[in-house]
Amino acid sequence: MPVEGTNAHAVCRSRIYAWPVFRTRANESRQGRGRRDAPGFQRKEQAIQWLQDTTALTRLSGTDATQGFLRILASLRRLNTADEVEVQTWCAIGGLTSLCELESCLKQNAIELFEIAKFELAKARDKNLLRADLLRPCFASVTCGDVWELQRNGDAASVLASLSGCSETTASSLLRFGTQLSELFAPVEFAKRVGRQDWTRNPCALGAAMLPALDAAVRAARERGREPAVAIFGGFVSAALVARLGCRAIIVEPRRMLRECLRVVLDSNGLGLVELAEEAEVCDILVLEGLEEDGLFEFGHLRRLRSHLQKCQRSSLMPAVVPPSLRVWAALVDESLPRIRGCRLSRFDRMRGFDLQVSHRWPRGACHIQPQLRSRHQQIFELNVSGQSDMEEAHVSFVPEPNMPLTGVAYWIEWPDGPPVSNLADSWMCCIQPLPVRRASASAPAAHIRACLSDIKLWFQWSDESNEPNTMVPPLGKTKLPPWHFKMLNDHERNRRYDLAISRAVARAKARSHRSSSPSDPSDPSVPLLLDCGCGAGLLSLLAQRSGAGVTAVELSAPISDITRETFEDACHESFSPKPPFQLITGDARSLRDRRHDVIVSELMDASGVGESLLSVLEHACKHLALPAAQVIPCSIRLIGGLGWVTLPSCHGFGFSALESLYFCSRQGGPFSGEVSDVCLRGGEGVPSLHTGPFTSRNLNRLRRGEVWDLLTGEHPFLAVHISKALRGESLYPCANEVELVVLRDGVINSILWWWEVQLDEHETLSNRPKALGGYATHWHQPLLPLGPVPVVAGQRLRLKVSISDAAGQKLSFTLEPVPGAWSVPRLPADPLTDLLATWRTAMDEACAENSALTAKFTSRGDLAGLATLQQAVLVLCLMPHAFGCDPFIRDRLLSSYFGVAYK
Repeated sequence: MPVEGTNAHAVCRSRIYAWPVFRTRANESRQGRGRRDAPGFQRKEQAIQWLQDTTALTRLSGTDATQGFLRILASLRRLNTADEVEVQTWCAIGGLTSLCELESCLKQNAIELFEIAKFELAKARDKNLLRADLLRPCFASVTCGDVWELQRNGDAASVLASLSGCSETTASSLLRFGTQLSELFAPVEFAKRVGRQDWTRNPCALGAAMLPALDAAVRAARERGREPAVAIFGGFVSAALVARLGCRAIIVEPRRMLRECLRVVLDSNGLGLVELAEEAEVCDILVLEGLEEDGLFEFGHLRRLRSHLQKCQRSSLMPAVVPPSLRVWAALVDESLPRIRGCRLSRFDRMRGFDLQVSHRWPRGACHIQPQLRSRHQQIFELNVSGQSDMEEAHVSFVPEPNMPLTGVAYWIEWPDGPPVSNLADSWMCCIQPLPVRRASASAPAAHIRACLSDIKLWFQWSDESNEPNTMVPPLGKTKLPPWHFKMLNDHERNRRYDLAISRAVARAKARSHRSSSPSDPSDPSVPLLLDCGCGAGLLSLLAQRSGAGVTAVELSAPISDITRETFEDACHESFSPKPPFQLITGDARSLRDRRHDVIVSELMDASGVGESLLSVLEHACKHLALPAAQVIPCSIRLIGGLGWVTLPSCHGFGFSALESLYFCSRQGGPFSGEVSDVCLRGGEGVPSLHTGPFTSRNLNRLRRGEVWDLLTGEHPFLAVHISKALRGESLYPCANEVELVVLRDGVINSILWWWEVQLDEHETLSNRPKALGGYATHWHQPLLPLGPVPVVAGQRLRLKVSISDAAGQKLSFTLEPVPGAWSVPRLPADPLTDLLATWRTAMDEACAENSALTAKFTSRGDLAGLATLQQAVLVLCLMPHAFGCDPFIRDRLLSSYFGVAYK
């Protein structure tokens, strides 16, 4: 059994690296003086020198542990932010494998030095000195192949411990948390998957594509004189057809809570005779319904179907299988960040988890970075659904476009007998699995991929090591940003409007020439200064610098700040003209003092408008960091909305409204069901619900108004905050407003819906108003606060109070009540899921408390080695969740907890 805290690369301490550094430098020095003066050559020389200096750090002793630890962290930071020239230089010298081993040795040395110096480091005032994120295991440190080989011969805890180096006790605790999350979130994720469907536009969605084939299979069984029993794996739309045809239908679902929810949905649709079971009896027809998700195999539906098929065969029964076969097509794809308003932000690709062998859905919708196919697609597998469970393997050669980035493999699942599609991306399932990023070679046109298909996972990996020098990003990623971050960067309207507003503000500041210089401010007085609060990837700072402003950029997250600093350096190297000065500060803008600026800029709007501390940050910046004549962007924000309803789409007459309390956490049981005389509903209170935050959100631009959502009152201004008044020393919050809303038509209200509009300057506004109400496409979703449901009729009036009163100015509070004497409040029957919701909250609190205790076992005593093994175990679990009895939707929650960044 592995000893907790040990590391597979501990032997690196004694290894002497034989990088051919001096030979490489000598060979290149003979190329001539002009070649040596080229910027590219100088950067290669610097990369070689850095490699030589860093290799020496693997032999550091513990005589000055604190300084040694900090030097290694600096080297790891450089290694994790390296650009393409540096990576290819290092790979050409010693190979990618040696580079990864060097990184492992540095981390091991840092952990050993930390054990000596941790009490001294704890006294440091600068908490950014201790960068535990740099000591996380790399995403590429374990592969799906490693997990597959071990999971076939061993229990889950021992396999997890063996692959991660943690103890079996730690592995068992993590697995218990994973299975609890799988059980608790199974009904929630099912409701979300239903909410994503569009059966009108996509005929292949969910189980709708198989209904004709299933109908034919039932009729064929009846022609043979049998009244068929049908087992459905991975869905239940087809169960409705089977029941309506008068057949026995059994939905096979191992998760208890999801079975309870499905029971409620079936009963609400008059399908009480449909059975739900953890395992099915011997049946005549087996249906692999699946979903249009990357989890077609990972949920284990195929494995359960094949296991049931073997049971049928032992009973001398050969059931029909729908669909009998599936085809898998694949092509190389490029999802790299494009230039955004002329700015190169491609270094942030290393924070997208390209090293993880984890698929995601083909991105659809506004602001997603649209994948570009870089090769012709080809069929790689013909999957016999009734086949054996052994892994299939294929070696595939693609011919990509020369010199283009290759970030992964796009693959499509096609049902040969299903409805035809004009675009492969509209197939039954269309996904992308990232790969370590390479640039397609012009000299070696073929790119070789190894594809592996099992009954619980489909994965891909590079199979040609000869192209390692074409690596663009080292496979050393250990921090993953959420997808919305990259949608935000790719939001055209957001970027365009901020660019115009910043350009005008900088031009005004230049014209005013009203910046006072002081002995503590030696910069050029003619250059206006701009403060970017919460700069993120640095796009707004780059736009401001391009407009001629000196920039002070502030970013709270250290991992993001590392990449942003290198992005600024890249921008300086791209132009030979002198650039205005810039300064990047890693920290909270609210902790800064003294230095004054001509322009204050921030883009901290979340879906609700104020949830990322926009008001408190800008209030501090305007009061303490702005010149008397400064301009703030944005200068005001308005919240606008109304009362309405949101529901789930229906499919062929089959309704899912019973899942509303799971989909967007509506508070069921009647609007004012408490035993109180004052009829009032406050957001955040009421009967048990899954809703715990100040609001939730949905992308209303992807949902049809009138079918899935709508307003039952008119739009009204909820709250307005004039941010520019903070320049005069006034406070922005607490603030409150009260509005009376009139119901326009009969219906049932179950949500407060709102959106915001910020005034950037006198010309530019920015909003997340839904397109159906006159807005435009943005990356922001629309917020809603579930309530009720409240049955209403036209003409009734309700009073809504909106306030912001918390210390950070980032929580909206709502109070809704009927206008006195206007009407009596109706009461609705209790929701059938009320008991489940009550137990859900308790079980979730217990699971999270147990996981917090597991993490605290290492963090409380500064055990970085033990913490790294726990993080490695999380990676193993995320790669192949079903191998450990978990569902794939838990990986986002685990990765954001153990490999994410803090935004607040």
